[in-house]
Amino acid sequence: MNKSYGNHLLKIIGMIIIIFVILFIVGMMLGAILGGGNLLTPLLPSTWAHIADFAS
Repeated sequence: MNKSYGNHLLKIIGMIIIIFVILFIVGMMLGAILGGGNLLTPLLPSTWAHIADFAS
């Protein structure tokens, strides 16, 4: 395995992670709209604090 292959593999993994994060955010926004809420509600810090309360 050469260094070029490793760099290419890391770029692919990075792109997959970025695409996953974008799709996750879009999915949260769509869920908020379908649930009758505001489009930006999933991005508010208070929403994440509420989710963290369930996790702990």
